[in-house]
Amino acid sequence: MASTIIIKNKNTGAPSSLSAGELAINTTEGSLYYGSTGGTSVSSSFQFGAVTASVVSASGTIMGSNIIKISNTKEFQGVSTVVDADGDQHMTTNNNWYHSNHESDQKADMYEDDTSIVGDIDDGSDTLTIQKCMQGSKYIVPYACTASMWRGVITNSNNISASIALLKVSPVDESNTDLAVTVIASASVKGKGNPKMRTFNATLQNPNLGSGDLIIPVINRYNASAGTFHFNTSLSFYSD
Repeated sequence: MASTIIIKNKNTGAPSSLSAGELAINTTEGSLYYGSTGGTSVSSSFQFGAVTASVVSASGTIMGSNIIKISNTKEFQGVSTVVDADGDQHMTTNNNWYHSNHESDQKADMYEDDTSIVGDIDDGSDTLTIQKCMQGSKYIVPYACTASMWRGVITNSNNISASIALLKVSPVDESNTDLAVTVIASASVKGKGNPKMRTFNATLQNPNLGSGDLIIPVINRYNASAGTFHFNTSLSFYSD
């Protein structure tokens, strides 16, 4: 016949004393205690090599002897169309990078404003005006962190390659000087027609993000008659 093992227990507070290695539990709160080595002192400080839990909560401070990383994600999405429903031509220059000038919950973000950056983006040398930074930025970094992954999907109405990039600029208070851009990550993807999604996992070039940096997504269609381009992406980042 099986025996029931019941450890020392009480329904209020902690035990006043425990022998070394002796266990006890507060049956009201669920708190565990053990007797520490060398006397009758009581401890509730347990050490574990690994813990798996669906929910972790604490009323006090969580401390770790190793690095604890806090992760987050930000979505960037949009559309680029050479000619809109009114017949207006937007992307008129080949090999230029375009940014968005508006964002709406009701429709895709339109990337139709020329950054005036042509071809390969030169970190620290290519610049954007303050107006373009304010129009094109989609996220302000709240605290210093590190980008760990930028991946997404695109559709393109033809088989022409297009590039997509995330730029960062560091605002300067009370300054009207153009801001130098740095490429966080970029990818080049060849379209296969709008019914076919293309996936990408971008190359991280400058993953370190400073507190207050502005993130500006940009696209380069290379061909001003390249039809419609949609993208939906997610940037993952973490802080220590």
